[in-house]
Order: sequence, then C-alpha cells, then structure tokens
Amino acid sequence: MAVNAGTTTGHGSNGLPWLSFGLALVATGLYLLAGPAPEALVYGREEILQGDWWRLLSGHLVHSDVPHALWDILALGLSASILERRDRKRLCRAMLFSLLFLDAWLWWGVTDLDYYCGLSGVLNTLLTLVFWQLWRDNPHPLIVVAGLGYMGKLVVETVLDQALFTSTAWPGLPGIHMAGVTAAGMFLLFEHRRATQRAVRWCLDDPANARRIFTRPLSGSVQRCQSPEQVAPAMREDDQ
Repeated sequence: MAVNAGTTTGHGSNGLPWLSFGLALVATGLYLLAGPAPEALVYGREEILQGDWWRLLSGHLVHSDVPHALWDILALGLSASILERRDRKRLCRAMLFSLLFLDAWLWWGVTDLDYYCGLSGVLNTLLTLVFWQLWRDNPHPLIVVAGLGYMGKLVVETVLDQALFTSTAWPGLPGIHMAGVTAAGMFLLFEHRRATQRAVRWCLDDPANARRIFTRPLSGSVQRCQSPEQVAPAMREDDQ
C-alpha cells in the first residue's frame, strides 16, 4: 500500500517452517501492537533521508488496515512455508534479495512516492518462486494456466494502477507486485546462472534439446556438468 503526500533445515526437509511462522507472527504482532500504518514504521522517503533507516525493513512488515494485513500475512506465510520446507537457507536468501531489490525499486523507481507499507512485494517474490518450484517438480498444464492467470492479474492491475479484488485504506501500488515478480526472476537467474548458461549452449547446439530442458527439472548431476557435451550423458544417466 502506498500514499503520496504532496537450526538450519536442508534440502527436502519436513521440519516445521518456524521461520515462516515467526515472520507471520512478527507482522501480526506489529499490527496488533502498533495499529494500522504506524507513523514511526512505514516506509517514508523524507524520514529515511533524515536517518530513519529501519523503515527500509519495517515498512514491509506493517499494514494499512485489517484486510491488507490478513491477505498479505496469510498469503506470505503459506508461500514461505512451502519454500521453507524445501530449503530454509534458500528462503532466507530469496527474502533478503527481494527486500534489497524492492527497496531499490521504491527509492529509485518511484521517486514521487512518499509513503508505503505492506508485504505485497515480498509476497509476490515468494509466490513466483512457488509457481516455479511446482512447475519444475511437475510441469502439468494446470500449473502453467494458474501461473499465466496470476501473471495476467498482475499485468491488468499494473495497467489500471489499482487492485482488482481488494480495497484497502491506502491506495494500492500494483507496480510493487510486478517488482516482486522481477526480483524472483533475477534471483532464479543468479541462483542458476551456471546451469542456465550450460543449458542455453546445449539448446543452441541442438534446438530439439530445448523441450527436454523445459519439461523436467535439472538434476544435481546435470547442474554439475562443466560443458554442453557432458549434459546429454548426465540426462541419459538420470533416465536409467
């Protein structure tokens, strides 16, 4: 929402997603204790310039009203839990990357924005990563349709500059939803930069290989390949 004022879990862990629960509890506690859009915690450009650096973090954790808080906290808690049960460290990296990217976008991308609050940006980063993970695990057409529907909603909201299904005390900032998706894309590219480079080179050597790359997850043996020539044998080994 925005206002213009003139123990480490490894891969595949089934442990409780305590980090996700903790984040949800912090955001809930801030709303219950500090109320809607607390003046001392929301993202404020002038206040940050005066030294209130904590607003770069706290602004993402506070909300403008009950519907805003409920939607953001519940959706983020669910998305974060799905990712955390896979890899807690990766979730931490994703959230940190998202926060840094979103703060940069707020600061340099919307210079006329005076105030902002909410988890929407981080939420859309994590939700995009969830869609990606589900598709890599099982490239079912329904996942593609759901992902396209999700992206279509964000595009329409960005074009109309308003939320489609929610109404909150502060005007919405649809652009930060797309910024969250962009952060997720950049995080994935950075995370898999070596595997991506190898896969692209392999597909360029034989375009028929593209379908295999995009219809199945890249296993660890494939990601460890050091040259395109090693990718095909590794995938054949995985098939056996």
